[in-house]
Amino acid sequence: MDDTERKKLIEKLDDDLDGFIQSKIQEKAARGEPEEKEVDYDTLVQEIESHPAFMTELDLSKPLSPEMQGLIALKYEDDDPKEKAESYKEDGNVNFKKKDYRLAIDNYNVAIQCKCDDKLLNAILYTNRATAQFYLGNNRSALLDCVVARKFKPDHMKAMIKGAQCCQELKRFQDAMTWCDQGLLLDPGNEKLLQLRTKAEKLNKSQERDLRKRAAADRKKEAEHQQLLAAIKTRGVTLASSQKPSSNSLLLTSLESHHPSGAKVHLDQEGTLHWPVMFLYPEYQQTDYIEAFSENSRFCDHIQAMFGTGADTPPWDTGRTYTPDRIEIYYEEQQAKTLHQVDTDATLSTVLSDSRYVDHLPVEVVNLCRK
Repeated sequence: MDDTERKKLIEKLDDDLDGFIQSKIQEKAARGEPEEKEVDYDTLVQEIESHPAFMTELDLSKPLSPEMQGLIALKYEDDDPKEKAESYKEDGNVNFKKKDYRLAIDNYNVAIQCKCDDKLLNAILYTNRATAQFYLGNNRSALLDCVVARKFKPDHMKAMIKGAQCCQELKRFQDAMTWCDQGLLLDPGNEKLLQLRTKAEKLNKSQERDLRKRAAADRKKEAEHQQLLAAIKTRGVTLASSQKPSSNSLLLTSLESHHPSGAKVHLDQEGTLHWPVMFLYPEYQQTDYIEAFSENSRFCDHIQAMFGTGADTPPWDTGRTYTPDRIEIYYEEQQAKTLHQVDTDATLSTVLSDSRYVDHLPVEVVNLCRK
């Protein structure tokens, strides 16, 4: 738009305003209202504010009048990058005050894209966008904008304060303290930075304490795992993972049961291993699950507890055929697909230490009833 067109648009807006006021006078005359009647102030303000020349808010959901389109074009037609950036920054500030942070970010984006050479203005634009991002919870993006803002103006105090706040939200408390310290070198009495520094230092100490506790717990857990693995190796137990060519040692994952209970083999304070064991009853397709079967316990003791005198009869054993004296116990040698009978007086460790037995957790033991 050249100067002639701009002049014509301004004249048209003036004529429209005059016509608008005259139309209101005519409307009042048509309603038969006497000229000396006092005009309602609120009504007059509402009517004036509806004119494009006086509007303070724009409803973008409705079509824009030609006059309004002209005003918008007039506002942003400046060829000076700085002036254009200033205009978009003002719009961003207005939307920020309305808490429309996303629209404010869009305004700051366009202002930044104007690529003006004013370093202070660029620092303000990036800091303002960082603040809008911060209120949306986009703390990483906000922190990055603070970093860029300080590249334009290293001593920009608002960028320093917002950067420290972003670091706190990201739980980077040591970094937050650094941002505060850099700002306090420029303004030692800055109350906001002093408060942020005190809070960051307190949170940093708490975070370091928690990390030390977690590290100590991890070390203790690792030591317990290594102790468990050493105990298993001492017993001569062969786990499935140690049979693989790529594995030269027992793995902790080998000790995890796939049973829903999540029970695992563990070592008690007396140094005794306890294993999850599953009893299988193939002819009835039933199972019993023991979460902690001591390696020193005999099979006959468990059989007596489950099927002996006084024990409840399983609902699937309607004929009560499963009794301690008729149950035979086997384990499967998976590689050879062969069952090997186990003496019921034997302990669990007897089976686990058998070189033919490769352990999958839970330990599976087949119970058959002698006919």
